[in-house]
Amino acid sequence: MNIKTVQTAFRYGSKVSPCLSAEVAYRLFMHPTRHKRPLSELKYYDSARKFFLKGGIAAFEWGDAKDPVVLLVHGWTGRGTQLGAFALPLVEKGFRVIAIDGPAHGDSPGKTTNALAFSKFLIEVQQELGKELQAVISHSFGAGASVLATSFGLKTRKLVLIAGPSNYETVCRRYTEYVQL
Repeated sequence: MNIKTVQTAFRYGSKVSPCLSAEVAYRLFMHPTRHKRPLSELKYYDSARKFFLKGGIAAFEWGDAKDPVVLLVHGWTGRGTQLGAFALPLVEKGFRVIAIDGPAHGDSPGKTTNALAFSKFLIEVQQELGKELQAVISHSFGAGASVLATSFGLKTRKLVLIAGPSNYETVCRRYTEYVQL
């Protein structure tokens, strides 16, 4: 379905049934799109040790299990291997690098997520790994969720944020404008 059709449906639906339109918009907003892994990520995917965390969460690992952990956190509709270019340079510096496919993303199960759920998921990842993280490198939606996770108890020595949202209210407002709700 193209965006013009979606915008028209929401523009008219908002007038006829605002509650139903809001519910549909909410469900779309919380439903990331899964994309096929592009060729540019295959070398990172192929070089990683693949495993699953609790709940079937897909994880990708490079480096030695005894080394300090750097966690790679992707953005909305992303995958952990999108940040795979960080892996080899970090491994060469003595780090164990773990990238995850968040809930409802990549090879992980689920259909919907949001910033709050994703941030709590990051704490669960840390608990399962069993140690303070040396660093979290996160992009876009993952950056916002990582910041939020620190307020809930995520322990990391460093937090590297790449193009994260500065304000979730703005993200929501732009979405409603985009779909013309």
